[in-house]
Amino acid sequence: MIWGGGTFDISLLKLSNGLFEVIATRGDTALGGDDIDHLVAKWMMAQLPPSSINYSQILIEARKAKEALNTLEDTEILISLDAWQGTLSLAVFNQLIEPLIAKMLALCDAVLKDAKMKVGDIAQVVLVGGSTRLKYLREKVSGYFQQELLIDIDPDKTVAMGAAIQASQLMGNRSENKVLLLDVIPLSLGVEMIGGVVEKLLMRNTTLPAMSKEIFTTFKDGQTGLSLHIVQGERELAKDCRSLATLDLLGLPPMPAGKARIEVTFRVDADGLLSVEAIEQTTGISSEITVQPTYGLQAEEIHAFIKDSIEYAQEDIALRKWHEKAIEATALLEYLESALDKDRTLLSNEELNRLQQDMENIGLALKDKNILHLNQSLKSITPLANTFAEMRLNATLQSVLAGKSLNDIESTLL
Repeated sequence: MIWGGGTFDISLLKLSNGLFEVIATRGDTALGGDDIDHLVAKWMMAQLPPSSINYSQILIEARKAKEALNTLEDTEILISLDAWQGTLSLAVFNQLIEPLIAKMLALCDAVLKDAKMKVGDIAQVVLVGGSTRLKYLREKVSGYFQQELLIDIDPDKTVAMGAAIQASQLMGNRSENKVLLLDVIPLSLGVEMIGGVVEKLLMRNTTLPAMSKEIFTTFKDGQTGLSLHIVQGERELAKDCRSLATLDLLGLPPMPAGKARIEVTFRVDADGLLSVEAIEQTTGISSEITVQPTYGLQAEEIHAFIKDSIEYAQEDIALRKWHEKAIEATALLEYLESALDKDRTLLSNEELNRLQQDMENIGLALKDKNILHLNQSLKSITPLANTFAEMRLNATLQSVLAGKSLNDIESTLL
């Protein structure tokens, strides 16, 4: 658990024979020691008479008061600021920071939920960062996890020691520290699908190294290329995620829509490097690209992505459902339009009029972006669309088999 000057982060790790495996992480970029300073400063301003004292001066005294209450045995301290003097008790101070600690414990709930674990599953709790010196915070954390905390190491030195060990390993001095850290993917990785929705291949908090495969296909008849937009984030639409790269797979043989089988493989190594490979399985045509998902990505951005995914979850799910249903409806309309151009004579006038009316209703629902209307229209058209497809299949078979002997038919079918 890291609570420093600007942010709060909590990581859940599993330790086994020198192997540190990150199970899950959470954090808040607006939850740090600076926030405590501002709470105390605002309390001081409420006590001050109207004066010319600027906020920066008040903030300095607020920080001093916070540190004094944490190190002195006294439960009340004297604050002197120019011509004003006042006292701040430990009880009042704890009351001021209570909302921040509540946010911190809520994140503890969230990381346990991500890892599908309970408080009783946690063996030890390590506090890191200057703000974890606060006595009230330690009491709350100890009570939450129902155990004594590991606080025998200076919380600031812990950060420096960890950074030094990691730097040593990056320099290749792995024999000096027989410790291996298995990190996790900070944000989900996926590709943009038709309609702008994201198909996630590797989920957030997946342990590194990791690999995932998915089969994709073409959307239009005769399609000879495919462009994969690789994105990172937790939202359901690609426009709300971080764009990483585009992988082009060209030279595909023209085939009917949906016939191509394109295997897309995502691999992330222990250093967080992402390799994406696409292979058309019938021809062996392939393409590959390598990117660094964490390049230029700050902790604040990661937290913002996760926060937005929670805030807009219901809206995103609704949008995803709409886009998926719209893709289904558009593909059906394209098929029926092509089929009617060739085989409308298979339908009676009544059937043709009914099918065209249902197609018009689908078009209106797509235009209005009315998912209820779209679902109703798709349900209405399905029986007749299936019947029309059977008619076309039967007509094709009759045409192929007409005038052939039994032996010819057997040869054709084989």
